[in-house]
Amino acid sequence: MEPSPQIQNEVIDIIARALALNPHSIRTDMKISDLSEDSIQLFELLLTFEAHYQFETTYEDVAELQTVSDIIRYVSRETSRKKDSTLAH
Repeated sequence: MEPSPQIQNEVIDIIARALALNPHSIRTDMKISDLSEDSIQLFELLLTFEAHYQFETTYEDVAELQTVSDIIRYVSRETSRKKDSTLAH
């Protein structure tokens, strides 16, 4: 399932705000390491996603995220999982 344009735009906006970047300069094929070399800043970005979307990440998941597109797919998958578990209860 492809991530919705809404999720894609939200993720890019969150990245832009967290890293003080112009959202129009962020491409989905960009490597995360190209956005910032500051590991603390990238960790804070992760915490921002967790707070915004109300999910927790694992080290294993984060280790696989290499590009902006990977983040978008991950957020989309986790938010879908959360919706599914909410509907199941």
